[in-house]
Amino acid sequence: MRSAATEGYARALQRERVQRRGWGPGVKKMETGMKTLNGWLTDGSRAIFFSPAPGPHGHPNAAAALGTPPGRRELSLMPRGGPLGMAAGAAALALASLVAAELKVDLSKERVGRPPATFEPMVGTWVVAKDGPDNVIMVDGRPWVASKDNPTKLLIESARRLYGTSNEELMDNAKQFAYFPVAVLKGVDTFTNGTISVKFKTIAGDADRASGILFNVKPNGDWLAVRYNDTESNVALWEFHNGMRRNMRFSDRAKKFMLDRAAWHELKLTVKDADLKTWLDGELALEYTLGSMPAPGRGGAPPNPDLMPANNPVLQPPIKGKVGLWAKTDTTSYFKDYVVSQ
Repeated sequence: MRSAATEGYARALQRERVQRRGWGPGVKKMETGMKTLNGWLTDGSRAIFFSPAPGPHGHPNAAAALGTPPGRRELSLMPRGGPLGMAAGAAALALASLVAAELKVDLSKERVGRPPATFEPMVGTWVVAKDGPDNVIMVDGRPWVASKDNPTKLLIESARRLYGTSNEELMDNAKQFAYFPVAVLKGVDTFTNGTISVKFKTIAGDADRASGILFNVKPNGDWLAVRYNDTESNVALWEFHNGMRRNMRFSDRAKKFMLDRAAWHELKLTVKDADLKTWLDGELALEYTLGSMPAPGRGGAPPNPDLMPANNPVLQPPIKGKVGLWAKTDTTSYFKDYVVSQ
């Protein structure tokens, strides 16, 4: 027999009605005896997440922006012993709020030959292409030489779309910024702790063949990036601040990552507070602690002041910014299966 408190809790849940509007044609209205919490529904025994169906009336949240397919994910919160009491129910609600959200960019509905709808190109030429049966995002390095000295127009337009206005400080960074094609993921305003992974394939490039993950992007255009460079066969962490890019850490130079350029490879970044780790095809390639004091410069010279975390917000924990794709100069690469978990 359930206690009076449990009965009251159950009756309260039954009185709760959750109405969802604007979730697209698949889920226009849902009424249930369950509470809603951070996109999850819970009755104390299970937590259920409904991904929105795509459509012109789709709810403007991260899942919709990333094209998450309609569906339901269920997490059981009920032990086998029977119904939960009020205290356990409260714990279940707290647990539901901590469930990590995994967002995978769906390229299946993108239009080949057009800029991607899921990413905002900031610098460089980014278009949807075909690789076999799959839609992929291509950074096309061929136009780079002709356009590298005139990035301002694209930067102004992109800054206005992302931040509501053109950003003068971002414009001041334009000349150096132009050397690094970047595309910012739409729908994820802030990434802090979690995992970002992407599959890439190196296609071409004379000066460079670099494919990477962009993260911690600030409104002024500062950023961090981890990348694999096929011309150097290594992995590196780079920071961009005050119009200059500087290296923070290379993978072990004695260990070359000789990748098959005809195959797909996975680059993965994990962030836990100040600790950054980068993986290449499942192998740990690089570790770095954000906020660390920089090593001396060449010949024991003092490090550049911009490498001091106190002088450089992009190097100060915690990670907090937009994310996306990164390349360098005339690189042509394919990207797919971009996944953000946090």
